[in-house]
Amino acid sequence: VYNVHDPSIKKFGEYYYCYSTDAGFGIDVRSGIQIRKSKDLVEWTFVGWVFNNLPAMGSAYITGQGGTPFNSLWAPYIMKVGNEYRLYYSLSSAVSRLSVIGLATATAPEGPWTEKGLVVTSRNDPTIQTNAIDPTVVITPAGDHWMYYGSAYDGIYALKLNSSTGLAFTSGDKGVR
Repeated sequence: VYNVHDPSIKKFGEYYYCYSTDAGFGIDVRSGIQIRKSKDLVEWTFVGWVFNNLPAMGSAYITGQGGTPFNSLWAPYIMKVGNEYRLYYSLSSAVSRLSVIGLATATAPEGPWTEKGLVVTSRNDPTIQTNAIDPTVVITPAGDHWMYYGSAYDGIYALKLNSSTGLAFTSGDKGVR
């Protein structure tokens, strides 16, 4: 009964899992990122939501910058690292470029999910054009994790991640793979 937008689909075990934007044309859809599963990529079963509400950390960042979060999460990206499922999501506001990409983690593809932190943020600043939306993570042959994100405002950006935490790599992470 729900529309599927911006899906991230990966196979975990015997099922393909689909995580999608919680928006619908002509209907109201509650926020939280929809989860579906399928054995054949044709017949899908709706299994629930990642969040019961908008994630607190992302909402607090947007509110703290003077914005109001949209009641929708966008463009999730799912991956598994070791025994941890990592789900990256976008949360934006009506204020141009005021957005976050956050990380939620779980030990199973259907959850339960825990908000782990904000990976990258953007704000409405005429000198900084980036927009923290639409994440994808690439793992290099050397094992480095890189997040690619961005929008039509001024292109695509790359951010090195700490492969152990899934959050942004910082100078204190030297030597961590």
